[in-house]
Amino acid sequence: MTPPPRFLLVDDTPAALKLLSLMIDSMGWTFDTAVDGEQAWQKIQAHSADYYSIIISDWLMPKLDGLGLLTKLKQDRERRHIPLILQTALADKVSMQQGLSAGAFYYLTKPLDMALIQSVIESALKDTQTHRQLRQELCKITQSFLCVRQADFEFKTRQQAQGLSILLAGLTADAEESVVGLFELMINAIEHGNLGITYDEKTELINQNRLYEEVDARLTQPQYANKYVSLHVEVTHTSVNIGIRDMGQGFDFEQYLSFSLERALDNHGRGIMMASNAGFERLEYRDGGREVYCVIPRARATC
Repeated sequence: MTPPPRFLLVDDTPAALKLLSLMIDSMGWTFDTAVDGEQAWQKIQAHSADYYSIIISDWLMPKLDGLGLLTKLKQDRERRHIPLILQTALADKVSMQQGLSAGAFYYLTKPLDMALIQSVIESALKDTQTHRQLRQELCKITQSFLCVRQADFEFKTRQQAQGLSILLAGLTADAEESVVGLFELMINAIEHGNLGITYDEKTELINQNRLYEEVDARLTQPQYANKYVSLHVEVTHTSVNIGIRDMGQGFDFEQYLSFSLERALDNHGRGIMMASNAGFERLEYRDGGREVYCVIPRARATC
């Protein structure tokens, strides 16, 4: 059974740490606190890799700041998947891009807004739980599939995308990273491509905790029921090449391939960026966004 979430809250300003603690406590979550990045890192190392579900850290701190803590986290293979949410008054584009490029999961700007904190945390918890399940399932991949050279698939649902991303990630050099990137691309093809859920609609559905419900409902509606996502994979000696194509109207993919200050504080919108940072050698959209093509380093050949 999965243990209840436990957070680590990090801030060198006593009043700010107290306020954040009161907010998290009022939401019913368990947490520990640290007064700087160095103390936080000591607490992280003192427990198992899955002890903390989320870390919320101030950016500007003595000894070790939030960005330094994030860097240490990403360098630890067992703990690199713990989402770290940076809270900061540095709301300029350069600073926020620096944090996201380093692997920050989300941003919170000061002064803190309780509704936004709750929305971001709940979204992060759901994403993290899904990604953890994907990684846990990786070990169940059958060895025979490692010999595949070319294959075609069709999928329609979130569950099918999850199983397929696990299967394909088993072919790659860093399966724990690529499984998340592949899953996010597949989910994007389902939600935004086939089902036509816009970015703003997804924001509101997440705020209402209705995203999965809406996805399931649209899958049964006549205008969407016969839509599917097609996936083609080719395996070479050095790479796994995957094309994912939906049956939607396409979208303005350019704005999601790079950092956007306007979207940095939203409760979603990291999927394509996560895929870009998942060790893919190449990621490009084609045909107006209806198809995404990616090249991923292959696991050492056994066939």
